[in-house]
Amino acid sequence: MKRNDVKKLATLETAELLKKLDDTIKEAAKARLEKKVAKLKNVKLANTLSKDIARLKTILTEKGMKV
Repeated sequence: MKRNDVKKLATLETAELLKKLDDTIKEAAKARLEKKVAKLKNVKLANTLSKDIARLKTILTEKGMKV
């Protein structure tokens, strides 16, 4: 996720952020599973998604939402 993407996320509403968080968590779980069975071509994807999840949770916390 680039800096401009993070700034755009900060302008989204809480419901949209929660939906994005759920989607990212599911995608990260799928990437971890594919990494275990050696079908994932981009092995850094799982780590990148984990960092994106942390960014989303941080934005939600800043907005005052408990995650």
